[in-house]
Amino acid sequence: MAKAIEAKKAPAAVKIVKEKKAAGPKLPFGKKFGTLVLKTKQRFEKAVARVSALEDASHAEVAAIKVALSNAVQALDSAAVKLTGLPDDFTGGKAKAAGGGAVVVGSVVSIREKRKAEYEGLLEDAELASLTVLTVKGAKLVLKTASGNKIFMPKAHVQVAKAAA
Repeated sequence: MAKAIEAKKAPAAVKIVKEKKAAGPKLPFGKKFGTLVLKTKQRFEKAVARVSALEDASHAEVAAIKVALSNAVQALDSAAVKLTGLPDDFTGGKAKAAGGGAVVVGSVVSIREKRKAEYEGLLEDAELASLTVLTVKGAKLVLKTASGNKIFMPKAHVQVAKAAA
């Protein structure tokens, strides 16, 4: 490679392999976020010190900023104590899935009862009960009606009537 550099030629392919970090044990929820809050508190304490060091510290706005930062430091300290006091098996709950459930391409869906009023006049009742899913993109759907029209709709507005075969 040194010869290639001296000859001003780029090496054919220099592959840099990154080693994966060893997957250690995960910290409990309270310890993980308690540490994060403590680090944030330390940053705020530095901000308080910088504001206190200002030459014009008698100015009313500077005094108000100092008080606000001091209050934030106290609140962060309280939050850190509460977070680190959580039991190690605390998980913080699980995130909910996107509205509408498992809607896949090819399945037949119908409009939810609480959403039917929004679609009155747009489609007939028979069409609202049997829409075929053409595309799923995140929380949006492209649906095909029995008459062949395509409509766009949020996934949360439909429910699966018949799973895809």
